[in-house]
Amino acid sequence: MWQAAPTSLETAGLNFNNPGRARSQPTRIPEAPNFDVETTGSIVCSELPYHVYPGVRWKTESQLGRFTISPDDIASLALGDDAAFELIVLYHDGRPIDVDADLALMEALMRDA
Repeated sequence: MWQAAPTSLETAGLNFNNPGRARSQPTRIPEAPNFDVETTGSIVCSELPYHVYPGVRWKTESQLGRFTISPDDIASLALGDDAAFELIVLYHDGRPIDVDADLALMEALMRDA
């Protein structure tokens, strides 16, 4: 019978800072992100607005048996006349975009994606 892998792992006696030397205690590796909007034990950044604004009609997709939400789906809610959110600031390639061009550029970037 197949069982899911544990969500956290331990390395058995390895020292990544000094590979030639064993550690006396195993090192705990942080849990992997869950990517499931239906759980709140650990959330990823795109799930935060989903849980903070429960009245919004969110687009979710089933991925590997879990319901997920993408950053693009969140951004799309700031577009159009019936937008649920207002775009305040937009960064592209690490640079802020001019306020007057923000929404038009965001729409163009999302169309090209």
